[in-house]
Amino acid sequence: MSKKYDVLIQPFEYAKDRIYITFGYNFGFSLKHYQVNGEIYQINPASILFLAFYKKKFAQEKLGKIIEISVNPGNTTISFVSTSKKIIEDFKKLNQFILFNPEGEFEEMKKIFVEEYLTKENEFPNIFNLSILEFLGQNKRFSRYELFNHIQKVTQDEVNFAQKVLFEAMETKVFILGDVNEKLCQLLMETVLASKQDCNPKSIFFPLTDKDVVPKEVLVKEEGKRDLLIHSNPNHQSNDGTLSFSAVEVFLVYQILSEHYRDLYPILSIDCADMGIHISGINGIDLSTIDDVTLTTYIDRIKKQTGYLIQERPKLYSMLFVVLWLSKIDYIGYNINVLNQSLESIRKILSKVLNESLFCTVNSNE
Repeated sequence: MSKKYDVLIQPFEYAKDRIYITFGYNFGFSLKHYQVNGEIYQINPASILFLAFYKKKFAQEKLGKIIEISVNPGNTTISFVSTSKKIIEDFKKLNQFILFNPEGEFEEMKKIFVEEYLTKENEFPNIFNLSILEFLGQNKRFSRYELFNHIQKVTQDEVNFAQKVLFEAMETKVFILGDVNEKLCQLLMETVLASKQDCNPKSIFFPLTDKDVVPKEVLVKEEGKRDLLIHSNPNHQSNDGTLSFSAVEVFLVYQILSEHYRDLYPILSIDCADMGIHISGINGIDLSTIDDVTLTTYIDRIKKQTGYLIQERPKLYSMLFVVLWLSKIDYIGYNINVLNQSLESIRKILSKVLNESLFCTVNSNE
């Protein structure tokens, strides 16, 4: 059996015996290239969206279980809530969900799928305008026009490939939050079956180089729009071959910016290929007002976020944990080690990341 489940359990006792489970994969609607058995394949990312669309319907209509699936630019998460009494039953339903590949008249199903997505350009993928994602998803070479073309041209063979090679065979990060023990890992392995294919698929991308041309401004069809986009590339290598900064350092800077501009509700975009942040209503970063007292306040707030999310918003915490894990960020280690650095060290990280990041303004063409 080739599929690997990398499982992490975080014990926490919830009222009503709740268990929160999130699966994470390194494939998404912006990633197009995958290494399978040492060879590079290009897939239609719309095939992932197609499967997610019908898997969600299958869970609601046939399994009677709410299983949330979120296909993001560079990752995909599957999450659900269970209890100790229902966990075996829910794992069996999850197994059916993962293995489900819709049967029927493909062209008719495709028509329904296309209508669903192409009429939601301004909403898809729910938090970002696709023009903005083109800047934030630079390493993935994301293009909104290419995505719409992929959606219209998706084929049955492409869907089958995505199902067998990605959903069934790719390594999965599994995070379990609740009053559980390690025996649940064995139950997971026994119930959610591994793939029969030994193909070891991995997503790949081609990081930006100094020769790449990036937009300085993004035009969106929204009157009065004036936002700032930042793309920080932890995959970029300096002249001596070392990484300019780590994904963990970028995440720290973005969290500090989120606190500094919290009234503007910044949105982070993080995956294995790209890290970006979108801040509405400004066209530049002003750090002059962040003295030591203010920075200490921000760090203290960030430290408290974990406890708040675990207790009050466990589903969000579970998903965030997995997305960071897929991006090689250890959220537990981050809270223990990174946030407890000296203010001087944190200021150096702020300067290093922001000095090496790409900035872009957003303007309306109205």
